[in-house]
This record gives sequence, C-alpha cells and structure tokens, in this order.
Amino acid sequence: MEVKYDLRFGNTAALLFYAIGEKPMKQLDLLDMFFPCLFVVEVEGKEKQEAEFDDVNLRIKAVRYHDSLYVGSSSRVSQILGRLCGTARGNQEKERKTAQLMQKQAASVICTTTDYMLLLQEDIRKYLEVLDDEELEVFVYLLSHFLIKVSEHTEECDPDILFPLDREVFEGIVYNGLKQLRRDTMEGYVNAYLWLLIGSLLRNESGRVLRLYDSSFINVNRTPSENDTLQDRLNYLFHPEEYESVYYGDELDRKYPGIEFYCDQCGAHLNEQDGFDDHMTPWECTACGYENEISEYVIYESQEDMRMGKKPLDPDDIMTAIARRREEVEK
Repeated sequence: MEVKYDLRFGNTAALLFYAIGEKPMKQLDLLDMFFPCLFVVEVEGKEKQEAEFDDVNLRIKAVRYHDSLYVGSSSRVSQILGRLCGTARGNQEKERKTAQLMQKQAASVICTTTDYMLLLQEDIRKYLEVLDDEELEVFVYLLSHFLIKVSEHTEECDPDILFPLDREVFEGIVYNGLKQLRRDTMEGYVNAYLWLLIGSLLRNESGRVLRLYDSSFINVNRTPSENDTLQDRLNYLFHPEEYESVYYGDELDRKYPGIEFYCDQCGAHLNEQDGFDDHMTPWECTACGYENEISEYVIYESQEDMRMGKKPLDPDDIMTAIARRREEVEK
C-alpha cells in the first residue's frame, strides 16, 4: 500500500486503513463511514441497483450489495464521486458544479448544526480507540508524515482533477492538523484526522469550518526577521524556543482585533451581524436574541475549549498582546 501525498479525500481516508494493514473501502463507503448521511443515503432496493443522484436534496442514493454500497454503471454518480474525492478526470462541468453545491451544503450543516460536528468527532474517536498501541503509533506517524509532506507542496494539483484550493485554506488545514497532533493526546489525534478529512473533502468550503473552530485568539509567534509563512508556523510548533511572541491583527479600530465572537446560545458568528461592535457589551444576537458578554474574560483558545469547559485565556495576556501590536503598527 503506497501513501499518496496529495490533499484528496481518498488519500486521507486511506491512512486509517494503512495503519491496520487493510485495503481502503470504496468511495461511497468511505463517505458513508466518515460523514454519515451527509453525502450518501442508503435505500432499500434490488441487488446491484444503480446508485442515483437526488437533485433536490443533493444526496447520492445507493443500495448495499455484499456489504458495500453499490455504484453500478451510473456515469453521473461516478463523476460526482470523483469530483468530491479527487479522482475524476475530464471536463464534466455539470458534475463539478454539483459536487461544489454538495460541499457548500455540507459545510453549512457542519457549521450550523453543532451536534453533527460532535458526532463526527465521536465516530473518529471510536475508530481510533479500537487500534492497539502499535497500530495507533503507526497511524499517528502516517498522519504526521502526510501533513508534513503535503505542507511542502506549494502549488495546487491539476485543476482538471481537483477544485482550486486557496492558499490560506490549504495552510489552515495543514497547520491545524499538525497543531492538534502536537498535543499528543487521543483528543488531538481525533481532531487532527477530522480536520484533514474535512479539508480534503470540502476544499475551499472547509474555510468556513476552520474559521468557526479555529482559535478565537490567534497569537502568532515569530521573530521580526521572518515572515508568516506556513513553514515558519510549522517550525514554531516544533521549535518554539527560536521565536518570540508577537500578536498579529490588523483591524485595530476594533477593541479585540483578530478575535471572532460566537453566540453562546445558537453559535451564530456575531462579528458578521449588522451593527456588531466589540466595544459594546452585552451584544444581543440578531439570530436568537441571546445577550452575549463581549470582553477579554470570555475569549478561549477555541470553540472546542469552550464546549469542553476549559478555562478562558488569561485576559491580561490578551490585552498586553493587543497593546504591543498597536505600538508596533504606530511605529
């Protein structure tokens, strides 16, 4: 089994199977395994009945034959699968647009339905917890090596095979994955793999997910002589002693530049709501009416930390870092 270092869903999904020495499932089964009911719906039907595409609900309907979801000779379903998983060639523009709509809808579900993200995390955890120590060690190595190798790719793959991927989103996928792996915990392994699966499948749409679950306070660590490239950020993960902390945020008219706030009740992105001003507290969410505190005392490393009941970041550290950034810009 040869690991392919391209950011495609089929390649990332295969890493778990390589760790246990098994052949990866087919594309429909992989989608059903890692993203249940999001792309594929299993229906009752005759043996070897061709899979069909539901244009209204943007789902692939398939029957199960010999413990595997059956595609059949449906060229349309095959092309849509290929666009999603990164294996399609040719110029079937209709199927490309269909896959993009599916990606957009999937990102919307993940961002707006908190329970679904928790379901995905729980499923990944179940898959990893059944691995023995040796298999888990191999898996973590494969995941880490894959992310590092992918990070070295500076150009996107053939656009006829994959959707173009914005550099910012690409770097977010790689950096978040390695950042989670560096925690060296089961929770970190679960999150790293889930980031990679989401990023490789949803492509640019995964940017919405990354912004939602990434750090709400971004403390970029670098030396003045270096620019903030992906390699610099990855180097800091492994060699933090070489760097000094500098807060990075350019919206200095805001009280908390670079910090994103979300509704504690419904999860809506408050920064994008009409009239939002982080100088105002409390802020009434325009989506659900809940009053949210807006202050340095409710800023967490991530949404996940908040949900897990972890402590917020130190408010003095936050305000000191922002003050330093203002002084740096004023110079």
